[in-house]
Amino acid sequence: IDQNIENVARDISRGNGEHIDALALLMGIEDSDRSIFKTTLQSSFDQIFTRDDITSSEVVTNLAAVLQQSEQLSRYVG
Repeated sequence: IDQNIENVARDISRGNGEHIDALALLMGIEDSDRSIFKTTLQSSFDQIFTRDDITSSEVVTNLAAVLQQSEQLSRYVG
């Protein structure tokens, strides 16, 4: 994620794009959950990217916390 953090942020802010698609694939998000995954991340952008100089590990932690709050998506995280 480090090299693509800005691209991931851009895609999450738009709710679509190849980087958010790749993230869904890497996380094993099933096709039937992709739409809710994208909209959840988009609506939670400020919870995921909490500051301009955020690290990739912080993004991953914040992303997991957001997904954990979703009944439908929590099964994809620890």
